[in-house]
Amino acid sequence: MIKNINFTSVLVYIFLSLSLFVDFFLNLDLSSGGSSNDFNITFPAVINLIDFNFDNWSNYTRHFPLHYFLLSIIHRFVEDQYFLRLIYIFVSFLIPIFIYLSLENIYKDIDKNKLFIFSSTFLLFPFIRSSIVWPNAHITGFIFFLLGFFFLEKFLTSKRFFYLFFGILFLSLSVYSVQYYAIFFGIFLFRIFEKFEIKQFLLAFSLCAVASLPGFYFIKILPYTGDMPFSDNLFNVIIINFSIICFYLLFFFNKDSYLILLNNFKSSKINKVLSIFLIIFILFAVLLFDYEYYVGGGFIYKFSIVVTGSKLPFYLSAIIGGLIFFNLEEINKNNFIKKVIVFMTFFLMTSSYMIFQKYFEPTFILICFFFIKSIYFETIFKKNKNFILTFLFLMVYLSSSIIYTTLIL
Repeated sequence: MIKNINFTSVLVYIFLSLSLFVDFFLNLDLSSGGSSNDFNITFPAVINLIDFNFDNWSNYTRHFPLHYFLLSIIHRFVEDQYFLRLIYIFVSFLIPIFIYLSLENIYKDIDKNKLFIFSSTFLLFPFIRSSIVWPNAHITGFIFFLLGFFFLEKFLTSKRFFYLFFGILFLSLSVYSVQYYAIFFGIFLFRIFEKFEIKQFLLAFSLCAVASLPGFYFIKILPYTGDMPFSDNLFNVIIINFSIICFYLLFFFNKDSYLILLNNFKSSKINKVLSIFLIIFILFAVLLFDYEYYVGGGFIYKFSIVVTGSKLPFYLSAIIGGLIFFNLEEINKNNFIKKVIVFMTFFLMTSSYMIFQKYFEPTFILICFFFIKSIYFETIFKKNKNFILTFLFLMVYLSSSIIYTTLIL
C-alpha cells in the first residue's frame, strides 16, 4: 500500500503526528475554544450511550450519534477522559496515511515522498489539531470520508462492486457522525455518472438510498438532528465562502500557479466574461453584507476585524477567491459544472446564520484534489521552493492561531 517512502518522509510524518501531544499536554484548543467546549458539553451523551440511552440528546448535540457511540465503547474500557483522548489521538495518526493513499491513487506521476509529506502537513491545520486533541465528531466523520473517497477512486479504476460498496458504506458512516457529509454524496455520484453508464449510476444511487435509511430512523427518534438552520441573508454566506476559498487557495499560490491563472484568463473569453460578472456580483453582495457576529466568518474576516479594524481586506479576499476559483482552468462545460457543484456543496454546508471555517478545513482542499484536479494545485510538487512556500504558509496559519488563542482571546 505505502511503498517507496524514504526515511525523511517517515520522520516528518512521525514528528507532525507526535506534535499533537504538545497541544494535548498544554490543553490547547486552536479552534478558539470551540472544540474543547463541544467535547465537554457532549460528553454526557457519550456516558449515556454506554447504556444506549438517548435521553435529552438535544441538550448535548444536534449530530447523529455514531461518533459519540464509538467514544462510549472506548470509555467503557478506559473509564477516563484523559486516556480516551489519548487513544483518539493515536487513531487520528491514520489521517495522513488515508489522505496519502487517496492522492497516490490519483496522482501517480507525482513524487510519492512529496505526496506523503504533503499528506502529513494536514496535521498542522489548527481545526484538525484541536478536533483531534478534543475528540470531535468532525474528525470521526472526516476519517470515514477519506475512506469513502479512497474506495470510490478504486471503484472508478477497477469497476469492482466491492469498492463501490465500501465507498458508500464509509461515506455513510461519515454522515452518521456529522450530517453535513451527506452533501458529498452529490460529488460521489457525479464522479460515477461522468465515468460510467447509467446502469452503474443507478446501482450506486440505489445503494446510497439504502444507506440513508438509518438516517430517517435517527431523525425520528432524535428530531433535533434534522434541524437545518438557514441564514436570513444568503449574501453573507456567499461573501464569507469566497473569502474562505481565497484563504485556502492562497496556500498553493506561487509564481507558477499565478502564470497558470493568468494564462487561463487570457486564453478564454468565457473566463474573462465570468471574471467580470463575479466582480460585479460580489460587489453587489458586499452592499447587502450584514454579518456582525464575533464568532465565525473565517480567518481573513477575523484578521480584518482584529488587525486592520476594517472589512476591506475581507471584501477584497472574497473577490480574489472567486477569481482564482473560477480561473483554475480554462472554463468548459464539464469543469464549470464541477466548480458549481463544489461551490454549492460548501454553500449548503455553511448556510447557517453563523458561518464557520471548520466546514472547509481541510475538506475543501481535498475536494479540489479529488474532484477538480487543476494543475494549479500540482505546482507545489513541481518545484521544491513552491512546496516550501506552501509549508511556510501553513506554519504562519498555525502560528497565528496559537497567538490568537493564547494571547488575544
